[in-house]
Amino acid sequence: NVLNKSGDSVECSDGYFPWTVPGATLSTNVKLKIARLADPLNVPVSISQQFAIIGLLSLDTPPQGAKWLVNDTNYIKWTRQGNIQNVSLFYATAGSNYTFIDYANGSMGATGYPWQIPNIPGIVGPNATIKITDSSDPDTHNISFPFTIIPKFVITAPQSEQKLLANRTEYILWNRYGQNPTVNLYYSKTDFVEGLGTPIAAGVNNTGNYSWTVPDDLNNTVKARVTYPADESATNISAQFRIV
Repeated sequence: NVLNKSGDSVECSDGYFPWTVPGATLSTNVKLKIARLADPLNVPVSISQQFAIIGLLSLDTPPQGAKWLVNDTNYIKWTRQGNIQNVSLFYATAGSNYTFIDYANGSMGATGYPWQIPNIPGIVGPNATIKITDSSDPDTHNISFPFTIIPKFVITAPQSEQKLLANRTEYILWNRYGQNPTVNLYYSKTDFVEGLGTPIAAGVNNTGNYSWTVPDDLNNTVKARVTYPADESATNISAQFRIV
């Protein structure tokens, strides 16, 4: 029942009219009507079949190749075209088996939805995706570029300036997020400027603790590192300690 505002008349012989589809009101019950302006009473109007005006969604984050840590909060951002009131957010770690995250107001795409990646089995993987849908029309959706979810570690021991006795057994302790099965451990006397560092152990069980026979390598500026074997950029470095 809303007349086109872009012109008083359209050349009938053209057979087409370039129409900028309005996005203020989305609807599945839309029809078009054509009438002859010069004689609207005697020339029958033509009414189209029913069709839908839908919105458009495009995910802006996560970007392609991003690495997001388990238990960290990252912002899912999107752009919408049309007045999509509410969106539904999902994630998948591989394939198309999506898990629901939450609903969000469609207008908050520029700010984004704060998603804390859950610390659950199977969450870690190199081919995760986010899916966004119009909550009232799931066929209106978009899927993000693949990104990686990596585990997170927080070393709690050795502590700052702790003295570890050479040739004695000491514990390396860490909090673990992501539940990957194994980790690699290293130490360095130069704040890892040499790279990953000197290996302590590879492929040890990710239980959050490791019994380390401290080497006879006396130094006052030692640090330990725990890494994810599949992607050693997923790492955490301890506070500085001493081997005495």
